[in-house]
Amino acid sequence: MKLIGMVKKLKNGKVQILVCPMFLPRESQLANVDDVFNGILVRGDATGDVVFYGRGAGKLPTASAVVADVIDCVKHFKARKYLFWEDGSPDYVEDYRENETAVFVRGRTDDDALAFKNIENQFGRVERLSRKNAPAGEIAFATPKMKEKTIQRKLDFLSGLGVEISGTIRIGDL
Repeated sequence: MKLIGMVKKLKNGKVQILVCPMFLPRESQLANVDDVFNGILVRGDATGDVVFYGRGAGKLPTASAVVADVIDCVKHFKARKYLFWEDGSPDYVEDYRENETAVFVRGRTDDDALAFKNIENQFGRVERLSRKNAPAGEIAFATPKMKEKTIQRKLDFLSGLGVEISGTIRIGDL
């Protein structure tokens, strides 16, 4: 699981922006970015995936950035810096709920068989997940890839059928 910041430029000219914890496949180049390192994955039509990797977190890189900012302030002590931006169109950023993703769902129910029957009626085939020594009534599954707003609507519906949703985490394909 990694904290992912993601920006996608869509064919309609809008951008989709999202920051969230996400499960990544072990094969992902971002899955092995740990400790004080950061990784940036850029996916291009012609280039495929390109990854930039290096130190960017932790006490020494942070101290270095602070010192660089102080030096920049001193160098430009009496100089004027002009910062500005233009207003974008109000619909430039697309709702993140339009994003297509798979989701890991954890929940609780009193009747596993009925719960999974209702889950599969809503989502179609799901991947059931389990863990050793799970508490009675705990269920977990991974949804197929679909729009987030559709997933949320289906989960809300399941809540009315006796499936208490405890949490969800997106599953990335990065």
